[in-house]
Amino acid sequence: MSHDERLRELRARFLADVPRRLDRVQALLKTDRDAARREAHNLKGTAASLELPLHEPAETLERALATGAPEEEVARLVQLTRESAGP
Repeated sequence: MSHDERLRELRARFLADVPRRLDRVQALLKTDRDAARREAHNLKGTAASLELPLHEPAETLERALATGAPEEEVARLVQLTRESAGP
């Protein structure tokens, strides 16, 4: 398998998992905001490593969680990140 093929496969696997990870962020928001921030941080880092533009909204989400943004704002950013991941 070539490097490009492997990268495409890794990206596809990661993107397929994004909805589950964002659901986890939302669930953690109610019980453990710091864990939600760490999940967003991991999402951002993996997206950046895979050179996916999804890392930008994930970074904004992580920042919002770190600064105590209201739940409504976090929910909006989760949706934006979800949309950035594609269908």
